[in-house]
Amino acid sequence: MSETNTTDAKTVPAEAEKKKEQSLPFFKLFSFADKFDYLLMFVGSLGAIVHGSSMPVFFLLFGQMVNGFGKNQMDLHQMVHEVSRVSLFFLSCFYQIRSKI
Repeated sequence: MSETNTTDAKTVPAEAEKKKEQSLPFFKLFSFADKFDYLLMFVGSLGAIVHGSSMPVFFLLFGQMVNGFGKNQMDLHQMVHEVSRVSLFFLSCFYQIRSKI
């Protein structure tokens, strides 16, 4: 039983040394990239920016629509005009995104 513990103890440092030899700094990974990889990273980053900004843009548009209700409580015609303007803009953005999918 003690023999298995000694063999396990010897293999653990050997595995740790093997892992240490295989490790690579993070920025060293970019040295292996070619032009196509840089293009893919750029397109992926651009897609992440668009995807991440979609919710704040939605909140801004929704906030403008709610403000259209609140500012024009007494004037029904002006309220309908303001809400229609914002909702049409919102729907046109949705339609443009939906047509590209």
